Amino acid sequence: MILSIIFTLVVVLFGFSSYMLLRNNLVYELRMRILNEVHRYATEAIEQNMDWECFHAVIDGVSYSTMMMTFWKPLRAYKKELLERLERINNDQKKDVREMVER
Repeated sequence: MILSIIFTLVVVLFGFSSYMLLRNNLVYELRMRILNEVHRYATEAIEQNMDWECFHAVIDGVSYSTMMMTFWKPLRAYKKELLERLERINNDQKKDVREMVER
């Protein structure tokens, strides 16, 4: 009886550890994709003489450890949230530039 409980705990811990290793890799890949998007937006902003530093604040909004340790939250939610922030900042930047040009 006790051995079956111990065996069950070992199997559960092994499964959870395997899941966390897989999630670690997925979080890394997602953050690299988001970083590439940030770089693309920032490069476009630099070429258009706009503020580029605000794009880098997006990646700081959700830390690596937060994405890793909230294992019950799917990574799709983080991806959607971060990409929406980038798009919103980009639209605000373009709106500001249009307003300045119109003046």
